[in-house]
Amino acid sequence: MANTKVKAEQLEAAQTNITSLGTLTSLTVDDITINGSTISDGADLTLDVAGDIILDADGGNIYFKDGGTEFLEFEQDSGGCTIRVDASNTDLKFVGNDGGSAITALTLDMSDAGGAIFNAGGSFGGQVTATRFDAATASTTDPVLQLTDTGVIDYDFTFPDTGTIQIGVSASSNKELKLVNAGSGMFGLNVAGHTLPAVNNTYSLGSSSLRYYQVWAGTNMISPTYIATGNVVTGGYQLTNTGGDGKPALTSDANNWTIIRPIISGADVAVNNFANTANLFTITDEGNVGLNENTPTSYYSKTFQINGSGNTSAIKLTNTSTGNENGRGMDIASDTTNLRIVNREVGGIELYTGPVGSPALGFSLDTNGHVRMPKQSCAMVQLSTNQQNMAATVVTIQFNTPRFDQNSDFNTSNYKFVAPTTGKYLVTVNLYMNNIDNAAAYYQLYIASSNRTFYTIFDPSGLGDGDPSYWDMSWANVIDMDESDDVYFQLVQSGGAAQQNLDQHSTASFALIA
Repeated sequence: MANTKVKAEQLEAAQTNITSLGTLTSLTVDDITINGSTISDGADLTLDVAGDIILDADGGNIYFKDGGTEFLEFEQDSGGCTIRVDASNTDLKFVGNDGGSAITALTLDMSDAGGAIFNAGGSFGGQVTATRFDAATASTTDPVLQLTDTGVIDYDFTFPDTGTIQIGVSASSNKELKLVNAGSGMFGLNVAGHTLPAVNNTYSLGSSSLRYYQVWAGTNMISPTYIATGNVVTGGYQLTNTGGDGKPALTSDANNWTIIRPIISGADVAVNNFANTANLFTITDEGNVGLNENTPTSYYSKTFQINGSGNTSAIKLTNTSTGNENGRGMDIASDTTNLRIVNREVGGIELYTGPVGSPALGFSLDTNGHVRMPKQSCAMVQLSTNQQNMAATVVTIQFNTPRFDQNSDFNTSNYKFVAPTTGKYLVTVNLYMNNIDNAAAYYQLYIASSNRTFYTIFDPSGLGDGDPSYWDMSWANVIDMDESDDVYFQLVQSGGAAQQNLDQHSTASFALIA
């Protein structure tokens, strides 16, 4: 050629055969552009070769993008191959054609830590291992395996801890869990938690609310059982014999109480010994309870009766302080004819009584045998001041200052003691009298109670020629009083002047003794 230089106009023109042009910054062939490390096409691009297509990336990564956004990556990882989806919560799906219809054979759910969802199940040639948590870390309730039917989760297989395998039935599926043998139902558990065992190798007998359960030993039926699951009042576990007669039932009621009761009217419930020769504990249909007594009875209804060995029986009370050794604790016991309350510790015996909600100590017997009754009616009263110049007539003695009043039975406004209960009361009075009139015919003391009046009297003229400066007048007796009866004191002076005084140290006392 006369001119070996290639002009720019020649490069812009279409060339049918380019053998050597040096380095090109860009090359366009039809609508395919090669520019640097990028091959671009405005439409679809087909690679059609007679041999294999080989993608060799020394960087170890092959990326798939859409509009510049990566959606899939193949990565060479230490001699292995990693398929990576980096977009957050983007699933990886394997789609195929099943008889002309597109199906998603397998989905890896990245929003569920890569959980695998098989469209039509799977077959595994070897062992399948499912792990949810490391035994060294906290346990979890997340299922390791879920069985579904038309999108509804029927069963969950869970490892709640390192020693437990839990099979859960979804409440939404309302299905039963069965363990079968050769296709026959042998054991069932429904969604409500009811156990539905088979009867003689038949899985379901009765209506949906009734199930029957029998325990077999070989070919011998040991304890047939009727189970009602539909009604909380009549349902539960009911024991029957081979004739179908009802026995005690274990049920519940609307208060969520667990109830053991007989099914036949008049039947008792008992706990027997190993040899089945004696009732150790019996509850009768009338409500009486017997310990070592088959037929507990009493003068009272609803009685707890203990039938001891020989002539003795007892209730023993112990706690963490006393321990459980023989000779420790407290006993409520009986011998042939006596009732015994025994404190085997270094302490006393106390009885408490009302009021409701805050009982108070009513009786105390200490270690040395001293008896104290803090609520027993007992009072002592005196005058608040001298009762001066008492009239020569009947005058009520104004005892208005309690020295003590153990049960608050003395009324200081009317100077009367009121009996809190029917019984026998010791009543005493001591009058310290001064400036007595010798001219009076007599001084008489009235002890006025609701049932009767008692008297004591003396003649001052027998005390000498002049007026005595002081005199003592005393009385004591046991009187009977009904509940709410009262007793008080009056002094009568017959004749003479109104000059006699009662010193404030005069006293009266009252005590319930029987």
